[in-house]
Amino acid sequence: MIDHLLTAVRCVLGKTSVPQIDLLRANEALKSFFNVFCHFHGEVEAINKKKAMEACEVLRNTICSVDIVGDDVIQSAIHALSVPPLPMV
Repeated sequence: MIDHLLTAVRCVLGKTSVPQIDLLRANEALKSFFNVFCHFHGEVEAINKKKAMEACEVLRNTICSVDIVGDDVIQSAIHALSVPPLPMV
């Protein structure tokens, strides 16, 4: 399912130190998550409510992890949070 793209993001959350390559992977995963819904809206089945809540939690935690993930990853999370299939839960 599409929410598996967020696995790379989950891997960097809650850590005090993250290798640069992991941050790059997380950022690309967030961009892909956004692009799938933004550019293929209507062709991709929306995430069910449970998965949407989990995705929103990961995105929120990313946005609140300023000291760890950096501006690029945070901006990608903000973009991903704005896609239509994710309800604000």
